[in-house]
Formats: sequence, structure tokens, C-alpha cells
Amino acid sequence: MKIIRARVGERNDVPDVYQEVCIAIWQGISSLKNRSSSLDWDSSVKAWMTQVARNKCADYWRSKQRRDVPHSDEEMKQFGDEISLAEFNLGELYMEADEAIAELSPIYREVVELHYKQRWSIAEIAVEKNLPDGTVKWRLHQARKQLREYFA
Repeated sequence: MKIIRARVGERNDVPDVYQEVCIAIWQGISSLKNRSSSLDWDSSVKAWMTQVARNKCADYWRSKQRRDVPHSDEEMKQFGDEISLAEFNLGELYMEADEAIAELSPIYREVVELHYKQRWSIAEIAVEKNLPDGTVKWRLHQARKQLREYFA
């Protein structure tokens, strides 16, 4: 819902766009499952759902009905302020995440950086580091646990 509010603003249409996103996700999830059996559900599905929300927000703004509605200068200023604030907060979050990752022990930090920052699959990390897949998964699990504690 946050991404929709950030892109649509605090309008009465937010619930409608949210409903469109939910329907699109519901209709598309089975094709996503069938696309790849080695799909990393932690990151790939979240990224896919985020993109669905972005696309539905873009559809909202592209629709002729929305384009023809004039917006006041005050609304445009508020929208610009919200975007700037969201981008600023996102930058802060990235910096905080980097600090938290730097606090991890080296064995956890290494797999987190390869998996989440460089987008390596678990299998690729396992081959590169000569580790069983289960060990890589365990290290990612432990790293996420420590990161949750860091941000709690």
C-alpha cells in the first residue's frame, strides 16, 4: 500500500488501485510459479509484486480519465514534496542497511552481499564458495535473523 500511496498520493483512488494490484497478483501468481522451479521466493516474488504495483500506478496515471483532471498548484507541490521525502527516506534506508550488513560476521556478510546485492542465486554461491546449498541457505537465514534484530 505504501508504494501506491507514494505514486498515486492521498487520493480517494488509492483503494481502487490497490484492488487492481491485488487482482493482478492473484491472476499472475500461478504463471510466476510455473516460470521457474528454482525461483527464490524471498526476493523474486517481492520484486515481482512491487513491479505489478508500479505498473498499476502507471496505468492509473496513463488513463485518459485521470489525465484530463486538472490539479491545483498546491496538490502538485504536495505530490513533489512526498516524492522527494520518499526518495530521501529510501536513501537513508539503503545507508542503514549497508551499515547493518557491515556489522554481520564475515561468513554471513559474504553470502548476503553476493545474494542480495549482486543477485547471485543460492546455487551460484554454493558453487563459487564450494559449499552445500543448505549451508548457503542457513547462512542467509542467520544473516536475516541478525538483520531483523538490528532493525528491531
